[in-house]
Amino acid sequence: MINLSGHFYLLIHTLLYGAYLALTFDFLQILCKKMTKSWLQPTLTGLFWGLQIPLILLYFYQVNYGVFQSYLLIFIFLGAFFYTTFLKVIFFKHLREVAHFSFHVYRALRKLLDVFIFKPMTFVTNAFFPTVEKDETSTK
Repeated sequence: MINLSGHFYLLIHTLLYGAYLALTFDFLQILCKKMTKSWLQPTLTGLFWGLQIPLILLYFYQVNYGVFQSYLLIFIFLGAFFYTTFLKVIFFKHLREVAHFSFHVYRALRKLLDVFIFKPMTFVTNAFFPTVEKDETSTK
């Protein structure tokens, strides 16, 4: 059983978790807008919620010793509402900058992998296992 001060800290922590959930969802939406594939956005959104819902349930299980209390779910929604109402205006510009920077880091890492891993592997593969092309004149 949790005492009264423990419940108070639990409620504050649950509010912050709801705000964190809304913040990470905004970050995901910004990253999805930068991607060119239209089918990727619903897929990543589904993966996000498919990962977050079990994490929320695991969080409830860990902090409440297996007892599901519905007011914690309400406080997660209140935390997300608090973020979207008051904090989104403050954090959204910085969140876009972080997403822009992480997208450029992703592109740079992809180019480095291409130059240092994939192209040498292709070169070595072609050197040891050359493809034999049939000559059209020799078969006639």
